[in-house]
Amino acid sequence: MNLSVRNEQRKILSACSLIEMGERYIFYTIQSLLIFYLIDQLHLAHAVGAKLAGTVFGMVYISALLGGYIAERLLSYYLAVFIGSLILIFGCWTMTSVHSENMLFVGLAFISISSGLIKSNVSSFIGKFYDHVHARESERDFGFNIFYMGINAGIAAATFFAIYLRHQYGFGGAFYVSLMVAILVSLVATVGFKFLKNHQTQHNLTLKSVCYTAILISSYIAFVIYLLKNPHMAAMMFVVVAVICAVILFISARNKQHYRVIASLIFFVLSTLYWCLYMQLFISLLLFIHYCVQHAFLGVPINTSQFVTVESIFVLLLGVVMGKLWIYFENKNKLVRDIDKFNISFLFIGTMFLLLYLAIMFSAPGAKIPAWPLLVGVFFMGASELSLSAIGLSMVTKIAPKGYVSLYMGIWLVTIGFGSKLAGQVSSYITVNQNIVLSKQAMSHGLLWFMGLSAAGMMVSFILRKPAILNENLTLQK
Repeated sequence: MNLSVRNEQRKILSACSLIEMGERYIFYTIQSLLIFYLIDQLHLAHAVGAKLAGTVFGMVYISALLGGYIAERLLSYYLAVFIGSLILIFGCWTMTSVHSENMLFVGLAFISISSGLIKSNVSSFIGKFYDHVHARESERDFGFNIFYMGINAGIAAATFFAIYLRHQYGFGGAFYVSLMVAILVSLVATVGFKFLKNHQTQHNLTLKSVCYTAILISSYIAFVIYLLKNPHMAAMMFVVVAVICAVILFISARNKQHYRVIASLIFFVLSTLYWCLYMQLFISLLLFIHYCVQHAFLGVPINTSQFVTVESIFVLLLGVVMGKLWIYFENKNKLVRDIDKFNISFLFIGTMFLLLYLAIMFSAPGAKIPAWPLLVGVFFMGASELSLSAIGLSMVTKIAPKGYVSLYMGIWLVTIGFGSKLAGQVSSYITVNQNIVLSKQAMSHGLLWFMGLSAAGMMVSFILRKPAILNENLTLQK
C-alpha cells in the first residue's frame, strides 16, 4: 500500500471500529445483564429466562441476514448503518424505562434489528475498500484484525463495567450508559462516513425502496416480539433461517461462481462448529468458573464475568501481533491460507479445553481448581478467536460472489447464532451447580467431547487444505 492508501485505511478502520465497538458494548451489556434482569426484576423462572435470553442472542445474529439484504438491494452500506444507529438509540432508550415484559420485548427487538443493520454492513464496507485498493490478502487480514480489536475493546468494556454499573446504580444505570454509547455510535456514523464517501456504494434511493425497507424492519421487529412471547417457536425459526441461507447460497451460484459457494459453505459449517465450542465460555464454562474455580490470582480477586473480560483483553493484545504475523509469512512467500488459520483456531481452542481438563484431573475431587489454568486457557481462546473470527470477516469479503457480500456476511454471523444454539443443547447435558465433586465430573466428561470436536475441526480443515490450495484462483479471485 502507498502512503495515501494507508492514510485512507486508517480513517476507515477508525470510523468502522468505533461504530462496531459501541454496538458490541451495548450488545454485551445486554448479554451480561439480561438473564439477571429477567429473573430478578421480572421474576421469571430460571428455565423461562434462559430460553428468552437464548432467543434474543440468536436473533441478534440472524438479523444480520436482513441487514445485509437491505444494504445490498435497497439502500447502501452507509444508510443501513445510519438507520441502524438511530434504531439502536430508540432500543436503548426503551431499555432505560422498562416497566413491563412487553416493553422489554420491544426494546430487545429494536436492539436486535439495529445490530443486524450495523454489524454485517460495517464489515462489508471495509471489505469493499480493500477490493477497491487491490490490497494483498495479508494486508486485508491485518486490517480486519485491527477492526476486530475494536470489537473486543467494546466487549471488554461491557463485560467489565456492566456488572459494576448494575451493582452501583441498578439496571437503569447500566442501560443509561448504553443509551449514551448509542448516541455516540450515531454521531460517528454521521460524521465518520462523511469523510469516507469515496468508498460508499451508491444506490438510486426511491420511495419504493424506502417503503419496502420500512415494511421489512417493522415486520422483523413484530416477528422478534412474537418469538419472545412464544419461545417454543424458536427452534422452528432456526430451521427456517437455515433454509433461507441455503436458498441464498443456491441463487448466488451462478456465472461459474459455484466454487465460491462451495468454499463458503465449507467455511460456514466449520464456523458453526467453532462457535458451538467457543460459546461454552458463556454457558457451561461460565457456570463452572462461578462454582468450581478459585476467584483470585496472585492475591488479586477476579469475579466470574472478568474471566471473559480477560479473554477480550488478550484479543486486544494479540490483534496487531497476529496481523503482523500473517504479513510476515506472506512477505517470506509462506502465505498462511484461510483454511490453515481455521485449523490453528481449532488447535488453540482444543488446547484451552485440554488445560482445563488436566487442571480438573490433578486437583482434589472436592477442591476448586486454581485460576491460572483458566487464564492461560483464555489466552489460547483469544488466539483461536483471532485466527477464525477476525479472519472469517476478511475471508467472506474475499470469496463472496459479486453483489452478495453483505448477504454472505449475514450468513457468517448467522453461523454464530447456530453455534450458540448448538452450544446450549450441548451444555444442557453438563450439569454444573454448587456440588463441586459432581460438577467437576460432569465438566471433565464434557471437556472430552469438546476436545474431540476440536480435533474433528482440525481434521476436516487439514483434509480440505489441499483442495483449497488447488482451487485458490477459483475461490479467491474477484
